[in-house]
Amino acid sequence: MATTYDLAAFNDLGNGQPAAQFLADNKGGTLIFGSTKLGQRVALELLTEAGSLPFATTRGTLFITYLRTGALTEMDVLVAFAAARLALRSNLQNEETDDDPPDERFLDAVVDRVVVTQGSVSLVVSVSSRAGLVEVLVLPVMIFEYS
Repeated sequence: MATTYDLAAFNDLGNGQPAAQFLADNKGGTLIFGSTKLGQRVALELLTEAGSLPFATTRGTLFITYLRTGALTEMDVLVAFAAARLALRSNLQNEETDDDPPDERFLDAVVDRVVVTQGSVSLVVSVSSRAGLVEVLVLPVMIFEYS
């Protein structure tokens, strides 16, 4: 199995650092691989609303959709994550092949911590790979309710 590479979409994604913004222009072309690449795949899949990609309607989860329904508690966020977890696992594992390196293959994701503030949620998520490595993601999410 050869290591595969991807381009980083976020600043400081993984290793407990916030994924607060997309890469600045001066960091374009940064390569990521291994568990960092897996962490980015998880973040993108979890935060993409199911059905929002016209060319890939089965991609994404209902996580953000659930969060937009109203007042949030930590339990609401945990329930939304639990409901999205099956689609997250299914979508990520369906795009993987046996030739992919084990550290880039999804095994599981669990929420370690939730912080809810007015209009935002911050999640700390541990992502486990088939190689047994764990990538810790900090995902700050701004919530805009449907009107």
